Amino acid sequence: MRNKPVIGFIGLGLMGHGMAKNILEGGYELWVRGRSNRAPIEHLVSMGAKEAINPKQLAEVCDIIHICLSNAPQIEVIMRSQYGILAGAKPGLIVVDTSTSDPDMTKRLAAQLRAKGGHFVDAPMAGTPAKAEAGQLSTMLGCDRDVLPHIRPVIACWAETITRIGETGEGHKMKLLMNFINLSYADLFSEATSLGAKVGIAPEKLREAISSSHIGQQVL
Repeated sequence: MRNKPVIGFIGLGLMGHGMAKNILEGGYELWVRGRSNRAPIEHLVSMGAKEAINPKQLAEVCDIIHICLSNAPQIEVIMRSQYGILAGAKPGLIVVDTSTSDPDMTKRLAAQLRAKGGHFVDAPMAGTPAKAEAGQLSTMLGCDRDVLPHIRPVIACWAETITRIGETGEGHKMKLLMNFINLSYADLFSEATSLGAKVGIAPEKLREAISSSHIGQQVL
């Protein structure tokens, strides 16, 4: 790998655009692959990024590729299709999947990339589009320890908190657990709001009362 790795980025939506922008501003050569929305692509190209014709080309020219997509089937297509990443993968390529995805599929893709001499890292992120733009996301990594020094400086462009959970697949497991906790809080708040209304506490008053408390930090 070069002293300053060339970075690829697939998925320039509400989160991905800010992440890619921060990588570019971090001084890395950036190649991007977007979808039908041209606005984020054109913005990044105006800043100096290069646009790839397909994921295969990204794998051929980049050292580290980020994926930021909606679901596991999309990631599988990006990796395994005729013009996907695996078709162009070379020894040493690192793929960083920042999506929320299926840990079992992550392990299968990692095995296929490993057979070509590459490494697959699951790095799902937590935060908002505003935090993505500001480079203040957090991420939980599943990767080999030896890979971490190569990717940490790049990930630090968009994440202020980087936690290695364990081997490949463990990051996605952790993100699913966090989603489970968040949904549980939301369900609990809904139940409390309903009960409050029954005993005469208006929903807006319930929210006002707990918004500044330690409970509010968790559920709002």
